[in-house]
Amino acid sequence: LFLLCGNTHVFRVEVVKKILDMNLDKRYNIHVGIDTGLNSEVYAMKPLLYWEQYVSLIAKSRIGVAVRGWGRDTIRRWEIPAYNTLMIECDCGLVTPNPFEDGKTSVKFKEDLSDIEEKIIYYLEHDDERKRIAKNGHEHLLEYHTNEKRAKYFLEIVEKELSIR
Repeated sequence: LFLLCGNTHVFRVEVVKKILDMNLDKRYNIHVGIDTGLNSEVYAMKPLLYWEQYVSLIAKSRIGVAVRGWGRDTIRRWEIPAYNTLMIECDCGLVTPNPFEDGKTSVKFKEDLSDIEEKIIYYLEHDDERKRIAKNGHEHLLEYHTNEKRAKYFLEIVEKELSIR
């Protein structure tokens, strides 16, 4: 399980506490990698990861958790599916063109965290379904969310707006 986030929003602290309380490392004999970075109230500070370590951790994780920050978005929403890892993200009203779909290209948990444990455990126990959604998420990312695709989308919107005037 991969979760890397700065302590930039109280919601992130709540998610980290909830996941640590699940004791997944003991229950499933897996490594729960959580690093909340500097000034964390939840987890001891760890050295910042080198890029190669960072992407290696995402790629070898079965599940990556994307948690909103102050800006409501996080680059983990693009990085996790890029490495064919299942993304579990908060269903907290992010407005994204061509969004990831719950159960098809990502898995969404409720903002009150009432279902996050159930969903994490489900996908730890159902490898085929986890791999299918992760693969779909990766394909969705390549179809809609590469730099080139997002730039093209932006230019189409600008062109449309300018033609209206």
